[in-house]
Amino acid sequence: MENRKVKNMIFSLFILLLVSGCDTTEVSDKTLTFAWEKNAGPLNPHQTIPNQMYAQAMIYESLVKYGKEGKIEPWLAKSWSINQDATEYTFHLREDVTFSNGERFDALAVKANFDALLKNAEKLKWLQIMKMLKSTEVVDDFTVKIYFKDSYFQALQELTLIRPIRFIAPSQIPESGNTGDGIKSPIGTGPWVLESTELGAQDTFVRNENYWGNKPDIQKVIVKIIGDPNTRALALETGEVDLLYGKPGQVYPDTFKRLQSNPDYDVKLSTPFATRTITFNTTRPGLNDIAVRKAINHAVDKDSFNKLVLNGVYTTADTLFSKTVPYADIPLEPYAFDIETAKQLLNKSGWILDDKSGVRSKGDVTLEFGLLYNGKDAVMKSIAEYVQNSLDKIGIKINLVAQERSVFFSLQNKGEFDLVFNRTWGVPYEPHVFMSGMTRKNNADYEAQQGLENKSYIDELITEALLTPDDDVRRENYKIVLTELHEKAVYLPISFSGSVAISGKRVADFDMAHMTYYVPFEEMKIAN
Repeated sequence: MENRKVKNMIFSLFILLLVSGCDTTEVSDKTLTFAWEKNAGPLNPHQTIPNQMYAQAMIYESLVKYGKEGKIEPWLAKSWSINQDATEYTFHLREDVTFSNGERFDALAVKANFDALLKNAEKLKWLQIMKMLKSTEVVDDFTVKIYFKDSYFQALQELTLIRPIRFIAPSQIPESGNTGDGIKSPIGTGPWVLESTELGAQDTFVRNENYWGNKPDIQKVIVKIIGDPNTRALALETGEVDLLYGKPGQVYPDTFKRLQSNPDYDVKLSTPFATRTITFNTTRPGLNDIAVRKAINHAVDKDSFNKLVLNGVYTTADTLFSKTVPYADIPLEPYAFDIETAKQLLNKSGWILDDKSGVRSKGDVTLEFGLLYNGKDAVMKSIAEYVQNSLDKIGIKINLVAQERSVFFSLQNKGEFDLVFNRTWGVPYEPHVFMSGMTRKNNADYEAQQGLENKSYIDELITEALLTPDDDVRRENYKIVLTELHEKAVYLPISFSGSVAISGKRVADFDMAHMTYYVPFEEMKIAN
């Protein structure tokens, strides 16, 4: 495995040197160079893939933001009020905000964006607030009122999300009024402006000189498009890029460990705020047997894996959510690593081991499954190989299915998988937004749970939890749902993870973002 990586690194370095030799981009003392696996996309604030969330967060802002202590704080709205049954939210906007092209940000701009969202609401109902949204009203130049179809007490938290409720200049909304048809240009109120895009090569962002808040110290962010984790690491080591930031799969675990021990690099880890899991499709023959799902949970030594493969960077996860997530601090018994228990569960359920193939079967069903993963994610690949080897020991054959990122997510959301890598979304998505996703089609969790006899009951409990004003009811419903999913072994939790940052000496010290999908460029500085 190491020899293969060395060969890949040599080839990647050759390619990197060729690319570097052709690069004519001017890098000043106020320019930060960053690496990402693909272009930022059209940067439509109201849409998902292929728009990259780190870039959407650079350009667009929301009415309120999620503070470091979990408190909802003012942003484009300086204050707000909510009626008694939480069906009407009134926002008082800042009066000193303009879009990067000079257009005024006001109540009319807010309404134009909400109207555009409503025209494409069906495709956005992965988010509960979009199911509840009814209309908006301009009260005066800088006051807007949002109406919901029913009481919705979680609206403020969902308004903090990177997408889809952020604001583009009304002039950039298409004539149809529906941003689902696309946008003209990505013009927001945020601290950055997209200057140029070179497909497959780089995106360049410059500081928004019209920004209403504190302007970033950095003047330009160049995002190099580097899909391979080895090549990204080499780009950092050769000085081609200054910063790697994001999910752990930005680099291979052994590369991470090597750079972590090198004093020439600053390696940071955020507080863990999401759970990496493998999700089982309970509708698939074999996986529709709870004994098989439980056996898989018992057969994987996650503690050893996290120490040996992930180098102890993240803590082992035994539940879908960390106990630090609101409403998730409930007593659930972990599935202890125990190969014999795993074998006994399979034996008792009638799965017979074929001595020749080494694979178990029952009737015409064989315990052979595909494990879908993002082929560009270095950590996913390492975990997939470890799980494959672990399950081979109990007579379950795993075929690794690597896909390009967009294909991976498409298959994941459609439920076209046996086993698939998944992760919870971290704050501020947990628990409400993530749980809401379990109730809608074209969501990996919804599709995976379709084989459960009480799936409709689970959905009813989640829906009630999202709508009720009674926090005790919400807490009890979430407890029932999380207990049921755990006891039915729908997931194989792997580790609690956050974000990784690896930077060279050009980047001054900075604080890691406290939320998923953010890269805090506006807080970074070039070191003296």
